Amino acid sequence: MLTAIFFLALGLSGQAHSTQSLQFHDRGYASNCMTACLELQRTLQSKVSFPNSTEYVYEESQYWSAQQSSAVPTCRIAPLSAKDVSQAILALKKNQCQFAVKSGGHSAFRGGSNIDGGVTIDLLHLNQVDVSADQKSTSLGPGNRWLDVYSKLDARNLSVVGGRVADIGVGGLTLGGGISFFSNRYGWACDNVINYEV
Repeated sequence: MLTAIFFLALGLSGQAHSTQSLQFHDRGYASNCMTACLELQRTLQSKVSFPNSTEYVYEESQYWSAQQSSAVPTCRIAPLSAKDVSQAILALKKNQCQFAVKSGGHSAFRGGSNIDGGVTIDLLHLNQVDVSADQKSTSLGPGNRWLDVYSKLDARNLSVVGGRVADIGVGGLTLGGGISFFSNRYGWACDNVINYEV
């Protein structure tokens, strides 16, 4: 059976609360998020970016939906490991700062993968593709887009039950169900996940 292990540093899409009731001008909230961002900058250093920086502007431009790209988080975090994600979540929780998580940025609704005034955790650097020794499972980082996954697996004459659109992110597709070209035979992408790392 074609299966896939998805290394997802974060399966917390439900943690990105709606921003409809959020008032960006709430000084206490904005202050909490800035405090969290500054704390994280000390520990995660260049993995934290602020408005007008090159990294921040680039990452903000990588959304499919205008609703997502128009949100303005206090800072953006681009972790390199599950440990970085854990440190970020702890600091955000401690400072009572809401956050959004971005895998591929294909969510259409506001707040789905970007947030006004909170913090966006962008998983773009969690993009490993590792095939098991028996070539029956693949470990994928949630920052991958399906085009990258397929390109790496095609070289080995392998594939996975993944997205049908090249630019969709691994994390969002597998958490949201995931219709694949192989779905008639193997089910949705989420049906083929062996485990998530949360």
